[in-house]
Amino acid sequence: MNASVAALETAKGTAPQPIIETRGLVMRFGGVEVLRGIDFSIVPGELRCLVGPNGAGKSTFFKCLTGQYEPSGGEIRFKNESIGGRPSVDIARRGIGIKTQVPSLYDGLTAREHIWLAVKRRIATTGGLRREVAPAVEQVLESMDIAHLADRIVGQLAHGQRQMVELSMVTAAQPDLILLDEPAAGMTHDEVERLAALVLRLRGTCSLIVVEHDMQFIRMIARMVTVLHQGQVLMEDDVETVLRDRRVRDVYLGKREV
Repeated sequence: MNASVAALETAKGTAPQPIIETRGLVMRFGGVEVLRGIDFSIVPGELRCLVGPNGAGKSTFFKCLTGQYEPSGGEIRFKNESIGGRPSVDIARRGIGIKTQVPSLYDGLTAREHIWLAVKRRIATTGGLRREVAPAVEQVLESMDIAHLADRIVGQLAHGQRQMVELSMVTAAQPDLILLDEPAAGMTHDEVERLAALVLRLRGTCSLIVVEHDMQFIRMIARMVTVLHQGQVLMEDDVETVLRDRRVRDVYLGKREV
């Protein structure tokens, strides 16, 4: 049992059921084994940071979780159901949302129109009423602190603002698990600080897995960190222990002080 799960044990001494876990996850491309038997889990409401050097398998791992790749071996369980190899649309409907590194938006629409699309899809899927859409859109704009961007054309926004619009679309769907792929990339210092505060607010309302290279951002948000190296879990511990570990410095930080 990892330390984060142990810390969330109930008074009866029973660990909570993981919201997502992988058991011996393997992904091969031809003769190249990119993921080599990954065991990983987080519990409901947990925020886990996933780090590692380029080529460690982080993006492949995310693509297996979201159904973009069908694993070559092992198992993925989400809310205690096997989802490995299921279509991406099915996995999204089950409650997994992803914010990709490069924003995927419609440049001709406003921020509000993007949120409207996400909210309308969620409410239609859950059998809600059309009149519920407009107030839900405003609630997302306010809670995600992008109300000032609501009527701006997304194609005219700066990179960091576009990142926040896409993240708002992900949260508008109210997923149980959000995957964030390098959300701080290309952001200014002030934008990174606002993003960190937002991610910390989201923690507890849903589970999050964050892939990131910016170690200062990791320090702002992380409790537990999983380090991948050459398709395997190198170590998993609290953030300061990970950043002090010599193996992590050697394979990821290049022995620099952080």
